[in-house]
Amino acid sequence: MQRGAFGRRVDGLRRAALFAIGRRKENRFMNELFNLRPYLDGQYEAAPRAMALSPDGDLPSAQVKLRQAFSEVLNLRLYGPRGAVAATVLENADCGGYTRTKLALTIAPSLTVPLYILRPAASAGKLPAVLALNGHGRGVCDILGIDDVFGRPEGRDYQKQFAVELVKRGMLVAAPEIIGFGESRIYDHINGEGYGGDCSPLAGQTLLTGGSIGGLRVYEMQRVLDYVVSLPEFDGKNLGCIGISGGGTVTTNLAAVDLRVTAAVVSGYANFYKTSICAVSHCIDNYLPSILRYAEMPDLLGLIAPRPLMISSGSEDRIFPVAATRRAVEKLSALYAALGCPENLETDYFEGGHMISGPVLFDFFTKRFGL
Repeated sequence: MQRGAFGRRVDGLRRAALFAIGRRKENRFMNELFNLRPYLDGQYEAAPRAMALSPDGDLPSAQVKLRQAFSEVLNLRLYGPRGAVAATVLENADCGGYTRTKLALTIAPSLTVPLYILRPAASAGKLPAVLALNGHGRGVCDILGIDDVFGRPEGRDYQKQFAVELVKRGMLVAAPEIIGFGESRIYDHINGEGYGGDCSPLAGQTLLTGGSIGGLRVYEMQRVLDYVVSLPEFDGKNLGCIGISGGGTVTTNLAAVDLRVTAAVVSGYANFYKTSICAVSHCIDNYLPSILRYAEMPDLLGLIAPRPLMISSGSEDRIFPVAATRRAVEKLSALYAALGCPENLETDYFEGGHMISGPVLFDFFTKRFGL
């Protein structure tokens, strides 16, 4: 494969791995006197995290306050209204065992995103629904097993077409094109090979108007949920969300503020900002304005409690290290115990890297939804 086809691709995941702390190449021009790390570490330590959750005291009230503050950080009222969404069917495909419908979903004025709905072919009656959110790569095509419309080659298969695995287990699956990926990009920034127009310019332009790419993506998913809950085959009660890497980021943030999500799987993300987002050169979509004034990542995950949550982490994940994930889970375990439902927090620690581990994640939903 020529470099022009793949090697030059701007991929936050790959850049993070290349620049991981502890793996940097020493350079004779480096003078530690000018290293910014001590200053940034000091800024982190000085951040108040004033609404961090604690198992002591009135935890439900603390969750309400932090959820409100987090919603304001995301600035969800900025991106558009919350009226009815308009959906136009673009194509239908019989995939043998399930059908796949591609929709154009208009979620705000001048903002239309692709959405795929997967339906089990043999189903009758009402179905639980799951929102499936891809990580960094080409886009939603990587979890659907379909070609990239821009003709870009597939990279490392760390996502294992998990949207397909979910529909095969009898669930109604909604797989949106996350804004900044695939077809949902800034087209005048896309080059002749199909790359560009993604997270970086999108994040910059949303910041100029008082928003963030993280907030815009949560707004998008809330609008997708507005559509999913209107589908006649949805059972009206079981609504899951699963995401890997960047999709794990969106899953965390969405489930933290939107109580319609009844169960969540966060793969390759749950950690601390200090040990992941601050420790390696991550994609800009991981950074939320002023979040450390209020909380750390385990606190945001704690907003999902008492709803069922599975945390998945690989032993060789270099950008969201498992040791820190275990510490985050320790805090989450105390929060779930304080709410009287320790059994609703599950973990999947597996041998491997930054990837979807396998069936245990999909079976979490079949168990929780009674399939």
